[in-house]
Amino acid sequence: MSKTSEAEKPLCPRCGNPISWYEKRRVGNQTYIYAVHYLGKKKVRKCYLGPLGSYEYVSRTHVREGLSFYGPLNENRLLEYANALLDTLPSLIKKRTNKKREKLEELVKKMEKTLKELKSVL
Repeated sequence: MSKTSEAEKPLCPRCGNPISWYEKRRVGNQTYIYAVHYLGKKKVRKCYLGPLGSYEYVSRTHVREGLSFYGPLNENRLLEYANALLDTLPSLIKKRTNKKREKLEELVKKMEKTLKELKSVL
């Protein structure tokens, strides 16, 4: 059995160090993931990476917005957040007040700028 070199190991999204292995812990009906860093001589350090699926309680409080929150192992989470927020914008616009209108206009300008930057990269 060959050992994986430090350079080939995935990096921990929490601390940036190479991950020696992953550990799962079950609490109730939820499974949580930890990155384990072997430090030598039976010493390890663990970094919490979040639930295997979504954060159930936090996601429940954002059902109206269509948001589900995930741990850092979900590589698509930021795209999913952005998509859910974009889906929510029309209902925000319908309920707008002057303060909300200003914030929404700022957001639209920021989104337009970001889209231009993305188009130049893609």
